[in-house]
Amino acid sequence: MAAPLYCLCLLLTVFQGGHSQSSQSSILEASALLEFKRGVKAFSPPWILDVLPDPLANWDVSSTSLCNWTGIACNPQGRVVSLALSNIPLTGQISSSLGSLEFLELLNLSYNYLSGEIPSTLGNCARLQSLDLTLNNLNGKIPESLGQLSMLQSLILDANLLGGEIPSSLARCSRLQKLSCCCNRLSGQLPSFLGQLRNLTLLDLSHNSLNGSIPRGFANLSSLEELNLEGNDLEGEIPTFLLVSKTLVGLHLHANNLESFSSEFQEISPENNQGRMEVLELGYNQITGSIPSQFFSYLPGLKFISLRNNNLTGGIPEFGDHCVLETINLSTNTLTGEIPESVLHCSQVTKLDLSRNRLTGVIPSELGRNLSTLTNFDVAFNTLHGEIPLLPEISKLEQLSYFLISTNKLVGTIPVEYFNMANLGTLDLARNNLWGSLPRACNLAGISKLDLSFNSLTGSIPSCLGNSSSLWTLDLSGNQISGEIPSSLGANASQLYYLDLSQNRLVGSLPASLGNCSSLSILMVARNQLGKIDMDFSQIHSLVHLDLSHNEFEGDLVLSSNTSNIRIANFRDNRFSMTIPESICRWTALTLLSFSYNQIHGFIPSCIWSSLPQLKVVDLSQNRLTGNIPGSIGELISFKDVNSRPDDPEGWHNIPGLACPECPGGMRFEMIIKGSRLPFAQYFNGLTLFDLSSNLLEGAIPDDIGLLVGMKYLNLSFNGLTGSIPLALTRLVKLESLDLSSNKLQGTIPAQISDLSQLGSFNVSHNHLSGMVLASELFYTKFGPSSFEGNNLCGGFYPLQPCSNTSTSTQAGRETSWLSENVSTKGFLLGALLGFFGTIHLVVFVDWKQRLQQINWIINHISKPRR
Repeated sequence: MAAPLYCLCLLLTVFQGGHSQSSQSSILEASALLEFKRGVKAFSPPWILDVLPDPLANWDVSSTSLCNWTGIACNPQGRVVSLALSNIPLTGQISSSLGSLEFLELLNLSYNYLSGEIPSTLGNCARLQSLDLTLNNLNGKIPESLGQLSMLQSLILDANLLGGEIPSSLARCSRLQKLSCCCNRLSGQLPSFLGQLRNLTLLDLSHNSLNGSIPRGFANLSSLEELNLEGNDLEGEIPTFLLVSKTLVGLHLHANNLESFSSEFQEISPENNQGRMEVLELGYNQITGSIPSQFFSYLPGLKFISLRNNNLTGGIPEFGDHCVLETINLSTNTLTGEIPESVLHCSQVTKLDLSRNRLTGVIPSELGRNLSTLTNFDVAFNTLHGEIPLLPEISKLEQLSYFLISTNKLVGTIPVEYFNMANLGTLDLARNNLWGSLPRACNLAGISKLDLSFNSLTGSIPSCLGNSSSLWTLDLSGNQISGEIPSSLGANASQLYYLDLSQNRLVGSLPASLGNCSSLSILMVARNQLGKIDMDFSQIHSLVHLDLSHNEFEGDLVLSSNTSNIRIANFRDNRFSMTIPESICRWTALTLLSFSYNQIHGFIPSCIWSSLPQLKVVDLSQNRLTGNIPGSIGELISFKDVNSRPDDPEGWHNIPGLACPECPGGMRFEMIIKGSRLPFAQYFNGLTLFDLSSNLLEGAIPDDIGLLVGMKYLNLSFNGLTGSIPLALTRLVKLESLDLSSNKLQGTIPAQISDLSQLGSFNVSHNHLSGMVLASELFYTKFGPSSFEGNNLCGGFYPLQPCSNTSTSTQAGRETSWLSENVSTKGFLLGALLGFFGTIHLVVFVDWKQRLQQINWIINHISKPRR
């Protein structure tokens, strides 16, 4: 209380010469402003250590007139009419004292860091015409008191944390022209009372949580020019009165749950429609049915149309003879039929996107002649056929930057002129039936993405592609391209980020020039006939995905510790003959490591277990590794998480270059799981796999392997492992596949393994195991005899030989004793069993040969004398 009294006394001293009502009012206004000043300060970002100067430093009654303070404007009588402190930036809260500025007409505190609630006292500023609090951290509700502002013309509250419903009192702000509350947390139904604000020209309530349907009362908004309701939960029909409004220029209903066009839309005569609509955004809804047949005739001035990502069916309606559209986006629906020829009447179109539908027919060859302003053309993911449009028509598209026709049924060769469009940024012809050689000469100076993958292209990689300094993505995978990788690729394409040359017939080496591509993150050359690595990986710090698998690389592989960002390292199926380099242990982001099917020898570096916290797939199978499995295997951090989520945002699908729609299962990596070769995609979610099979490993399986409770697939088969099956394996509660076959393991099978409820594959065949197979016959039959064969096992069920009393457990004895104690003679049992199975045969036609084998086994089992 002392500080305000002191300020008031100071103000009275400053203004002591004046006794008019005006000067006293100025004193009160100055006091209100100083109260506001005390509640705010300059925002200082955490990365700036210095104290920032006070932006309101000249707010001092002792040194300057109030009307000269920063952000203040006064009328001729010296009363404050404007407080504009946009983007100072300020932090703190808005003082309720501003409500005493009775002559205030404009209050702009936008683009600051103010928090707290909007003071309800602002409703006392009866002359306020404009209130802008955009982009702060204000919370709470929009005050009901704002409805008292009868002079208010503009209310902008965008990008805050405001919640609750829109107050009904705003309906009294009859002069309101602009109402914008986008990007908040407003909820409840879209209020119909807003239809009473007939002077509104802008209504923006986008990106909130408003629901319900669009009120019919909005038809009364006779001055409305821009309506933005996108990013809410609105449902129902798209009102016809909005589409044919004589004032509305922009209608944004993107990203809601709207379901259909109104049936009234078809009843309006296009000749009588004088609508002004220029921008219509209806994408990302749930609109079903077909686009009205005369849709574009109803909207003669339309320049932008987006109906993308809906559930539309049927054909694309005619565009009319006087089309002025500049952007057409009908992508990601289930539209059928051909591309209408009338699209060629849209001579001003720059972006045409009809991708991800079910369109048929051919690409109009007149594109270049009629659509000379076209910059983006996308008809990918349809079923278009025929050849790629030939020049000279296409050559007239001098501004063309994006040309995407991938995943169709196009045939023929690629016109050479496409490789000489200097302004072309993206050329995507992937996944068609194109053939022929790539041209030796080209001029793609502006190309950033070239994707010709999964066609039947032949010839060699044009060295001229290396002249494209802006080349970011080059994908030639899945073709029949031969020859060597040109050294020019790395010499000039310094921006190269994504290079996929896999599944071709390339020979030779990885050229040394690729080591100059310091931005390279994805390098995939799998399934070729490459034999040598000349490139140096030490300068490629951004490498994330490296796939050299299924080639003929041999000798040593020199790996750099600088590539610490690498997540996928796949060297499978080559001829590498070396030890595993310890430099891998510095790849701390590594998620998948495969050296399988090589000639790797020596010991496994122990640092792999302790230094790679993200490692989830280790496949070192089919090599010549020696030594023991170290106890430090229990340090594999990522294998210890029993609660790994399959929807992990850092999951496999987010690793660049791993997804491959044409590959089996949608990914480029496959593995052996449960005895079958399976695509990686089928098991990628939450995957943890450890495969050391088909090596020369010795010694016992360490007990610390039981610490890896998140492991799902474990394969140690075809080694020389000895000792017993450790009981610690029964702690691997997530285990789905366990293969210990073809080793030298001894002892019994731990009974607790049957408690692993997720175990779907189990194999301990061809070891030196003995004793009784678990008490559960169900466990045995679940995995079949082949999973246990090649051992000295016995059991209490067919076809295992019965266990002697010296080798059976008490539980096994209980399983068989009840029958032997209640049968007096072998002959009586044989007769009874034959009679029983004969009856069953009459009913279900049982194979007698198999049944007799079962009978003989049971007789031999239970009739043995007990010791």
